[in-house]
Amino acid sequence: MDGRQINELSTTFDGIIVGFCLPYLSVADSAKLIADSSGLLNDGGLIYLSFVEGDPAKSGMQTGSTGDQLFFHYHRLEFLQNQLIENRFTDLRILNVTFRKKETEEEIHTLLIGKKASM
Repeated sequence: MDGRQINELSTTFDGIIVGFCLPYLSVADSAKLIADSSGLLNDGGLIYLSFVEGDPAKSGMQTGSTGDQLFFHYHRLEFLQNQLIENRFTDLRILNVTFRKKETEEEIHTLLIGKKASM
C-alpha cells in the first residue's frame, strides 16, 4: 500500500512501522503520514519511523545499487519530532544506525519511535 493512502484503512492498530518510507515521501506527505498514523493508532500504540537526516533542499535523484534512479528526500529530525508531538505522540526515542551503502561509503539512518498519548 502507498503510505500516502493509509487514511483509507478502516481498522486501528497497536503499532505502525514506517520502515524507510520517508526518504521517498516529500515533507508534506511525511507530515500527512504521521497525522494519518495517529488516527489509525490505538491510545498507547507505537509508531516507528526511519529516515536520513538532512536538509530537505538537498533532496534529489539518487542512483541505487541496481542502477535505478529515485527521488530521495532528506528530513529534519526537529520537524518530524514536532509533527509527532502535534499528533499526540510522546515518549519520543531517537536512535542512529550506521548503514554501509558501499564498501567505502556509510550513511546514518535515524530511527524515531513515539507512543500515542491516551486521551
